[in-house]
Amino acid sequence: MLRVLLGVLGGLAVLFGLGLGRLAWAGDSGGSFGGSSFGGGGSGGSGDGAWIEIVFYIIYYGFRLLLLSPTAFCIVLVIVILIVVLSRKKGGADAKLTAAGTHIATGGQPWVVMVQLALPAAGLRVRSELAAMARSGKTGSRAGMAELLAATCAALLKVSETARYAALVELGPQRTLGDLEKTFQQRASEELARYRRDTVRAEQGRVVIDQKDRLTNETSSGYVVVSVIVALGRKLGAGPPTDATKLAELLGSLRAVASAATVYALEVVWTPAAEGDVLKEEELLPTFPALAGVGGAQASALKCSFCGQPYEASRKVCPSCGGANTGAIE
Repeated sequence: MLRVLLGVLGGLAVLFGLGLGRLAWAGDSGGSFGGSSFGGGGSGGSGDGAWIEIVFYIIYYGFRLLLLSPTAFCIVLVIVILIVVLSRKKGGADAKLTAAGTHIATGGQPWVVMVQLALPAAGLRVRSELAAMARSGKTGSRAGMAELLAATCAALLKVSETARYAALVELGPQRTLGDLEKTFQQRASEELARYRRDTVRAEQGRVVIDQKDRLTNETSSGYVVVSVIVALGRKLGAGPPTDATKLAELLGSLRAVASAATVYALEVVWTPAAEGDVLKEEELLPTFPALAGVGGAQASALKCSFCGQPYEASRKVCPSCGGANTGAIE
C-alpha cells in the first residue's frame, strides 16, 4: 500500500512540476517522443497499476470472507502477512536490478544520461527526421525505445560536426528502479517545460500532432536544441563532448548501448519545432545552462535572465539592470 501511495504522490508531483515549469517557457514550439518501462518484464509502466488492482481484490474478497467465516479470514490474513514478509526479505537480499527476467549489465547500477546539442541550420533537417520518428516509432516497448534511441543517435551523428554547443549530463548511480524512474522523470520534465506547445508528441504508443505547423528545411539564422534523455541499466562510460570527435564518440557510445535489456526509458525533445521558429544565440546558454562550446566555441552575446536585454557574454553582470550573468564565460 505504501508503494502505491508513493507512486500516486510521485505522479502528482511530476504533473505539478510540469504545470509550473510551463509557466517559464523559453520557446513557443517543441516536439518530443518517449516512453518508459521500469517493470521487470519490460511490458510498460512501473507496476503500480497492478499493485492497486491486487490491493482492491484483497480488500474486496477479504471482506466477503470475513462475513462468511472470521476464523478462515484470520488464517488467510496470517498467510498473506507471511508471504509479504518473505517477499520483502527476498527483495532486500537481491541487490541487483533485473531487466526482462535477467540481471542487467555486469556490476551495473542504473544511470540517467542526457546528451544535448545546439545545431544551426542543419538542425532544421534533423527535426524533420525526429518528427517522422515520433509519428512512426514504437514508444510503447523497450525494444521500440531502443530502436528509436539508435535511430536518433544515427541522425544526430550525421550533423554532429555542425554542433556549436553540446552537453553530457550523467545522474547516478541510482540505487533502485524507483530512484531511476524519479530522476528520469524530473530531468525529462525540465526539458519538456522549455516550450509552450507540442507540434508532435509521441508517448507510450500514442501520437498527437498539431496540424497548424508544417516543417520545412529552409535555412534560417538560429539554433535548434535537441535533448536525448535516457534511463540506462549501466553507466555510459563516455567523456564530455569537448570537440567534434568526442561528440561523435559520445553519440556512438549511446547508440551502442541501445538494447531492450538496457533502456528503461527514453525522452527525445527538440525545440523550436515549428516552421520559422529558431533560438537566437543569446538565448541558448541562459535557457540551456548545461550547454558548453564544442571545440572552444563561445557565445558572443547573451540574453539577460532578468530584464531580457542582450549584452556581451564576457560581462559578469547585465549593463541594463545589473543582473548576474547566469551563462558567464570566464
